[in-house]
Amino acid sequence: MYCTKCGKENPKGAKFCENCGEPMPENFVMPQEAEAEHESEVTDKKRKKNRTFLILACLAVVAVLVSAGIMAVLALSDDHKEKRYDESVEAGLRFLEEEEYEQAAACFDEAISIDPKQVEPYRGAALAYTQIEDYEKVEKIYVAVTEVIVAEYDNGKELPEGSEDIYKDVIIYYGERGDDEKVNKYYDEICQMTTDEEKKAEVEVLKQQYGVYKKYYDLLIQYQEAYGSAEKYIVGRYSTYLKGLCMAKLIDFDWDGTEELLLAYADPDSYNPSVSYMLPEYKIEVWKETDSGIEKVYEGGGYRNDGGTTTLYVAGEEGQYYIVEGSADDFETDYIWGFRENRFEKVKELRAESFSDGGPYLLDGNPITEEEFGQEAARLWESCETYGLSRIEEEQDRSLLELEQTFAKLREKLKIEEPEAEENFEAENEQVSSEVTSQTYADIYQPIIRNVYTQYGESNHYSVFDIDKDGVKELLVREGTCEADYAYKVYTIQGQDCVYLGEFNGFHTGLYADESGGEGDYVIKVSGHMGFEELSRIYIRNGHVEEEFMSSRELGINDEYYSNPYPLEYRDVTDLSLLQ
Repeated sequence: MYCTKCGKENPKGAKFCENCGEPMPENFVMPQEAEAEHESEVTDKKRKKNRTFLILACLAVVAVLVSAGIMAVLALSDDHKEKRYDESVEAGLRFLEEEEYEQAAACFDEAISIDPKQVEPYRGAALAYTQIEDYEKVEKIYVAVTEVIVAEYDNGKELPEGSEDIYKDVIIYYGERGDDEKVNKYYDEICQMTTDEEKKAEVEVLKQQYGVYKKYYDLLIQYQEAYGSAEKYIVGRYSTYLKGLCMAKLIDFDWDGTEELLLAYADPDSYNPSVSYMLPEYKIEVWKETDSGIEKVYEGGGYRNDGGTTTLYVAGEEGQYYIVEGSADDFETDYIWGFRENRFEKVKELRAESFSDGGPYLLDGNPITEEEFGQEAARLWESCETYGLSRIEEEQDRSLLELEQTFAKLREKLKIEEPEAEENFEAENEQVSSEVTSQTYADIYQPIIRNVYTQYGESNHYSVFDIDKDGVKELLVREGTCEADYAYKVYTIQGQDCVYLGEFNGFHTGLYADESGGEGDYVIKVSGHMGFEELSRIYIRNGHVEEEFMSSRELGINDEYYSNPYPLEYRDVTDLSLLQ
């Protein structure tokens, strides 16, 4: 250490200079050394600063590189994610087309897990699970996707692409199952969100269709159970009529986009089945959807023509359809019923009091000329579809066909399988035919025969014959008081029960097996009286008696009524020997 005053070197740690006695400063160095020391400190600081800067620069570079790397990885991840999503959707669509529904469902599920905000894979998954009948999964998918759509709409007031279509799917799904509550819920939900008026109109149509069709179908089933299934009853060549629920048709009467249900049935209280020539009265009804369900807006009796023929006429003109009710002979009264301001009412009346006496002719109560009447009537009848209910067999076939097609249309819309009544009936008979013995016939058929004897006396008879060749003999018992009201009632055995199959006219009638001696699945009915003969075949089809016309003729003076070597054996109702 050196003294700062005299420059004398002193021992290290001395507090006073040995030469001059001045206090020695701590850590004192010579100026040269101090300068050198200072320069060293500056250099060290610069080195430290440069090193810090270098480290920071390196760290910055590393951060940039790491960030770029992360971004690159994320970009690669997003690309990979998008690619996986696209591949999953494409695979799902391919499996759907190939009807590999379980694989399709798995692919769409994966796509949903990759991007749960996209609508398309939900639609595919719902379709796939519907096909494999996993309806619980379908409903979970519809709940999930609609929640996604609502959330996206709430966030940005915009609907994801395909939202309206998924809501249509949902409405169809619940509509086909008759769940009106959910149909209305999802209908209201999408209508509050979408601004696409065309899409909104499509949803409106679906809501109407799937709400009302289930109600129409249930109504037809109810009427069928109450009044019986459609059945054609043939009284003679020119006398037939329909029984039961015999006609139904979906018609948009007022062209407003919603179909109404038109139906017809024979009133079971209007005729006596034992009097075969007594024709029933018919009820015609129109049902329409309302806010509370469906409502009957029209009830009538059809159109009565010459000879008591009842016909249902549906006219179409001026963008609407109408029902024509009334009657005609030497006169004509036409009541035209249709919608007017959402009410089904009589919209026109056309009347001719007497054609032979020259009128008068009226339109809505106002006098018109015969020519004007003819023009109005021609325009009306030219636009009519004709559905027969009694007398005219060809027009009755049109009614039965329309009924069948209406049921088929409703079942298709509602995804209801058609019942297999015929197969079930035959299968049941095959099962029990081997169990039927002579004792079975005696136990089951005797009470029916005895009842006929008690009610009508001993002038009736019966036959036992296997008409449909199912191994079980049918009972054909004639009942009535005279030729005018004789009818054959037909019964069979199912298990240990007697089943009524229907009836046919017994007026001056004989019964034969077919010409081969009984190989055919029918019997031949011969009706002959006062030189006129009519032949028909009696079948049992779908568990019911059916009569099929064969021929008719006027006999010449030397002609004989039809016969063949195989008449059905019969006994009076007082003789039960055929049951042994």
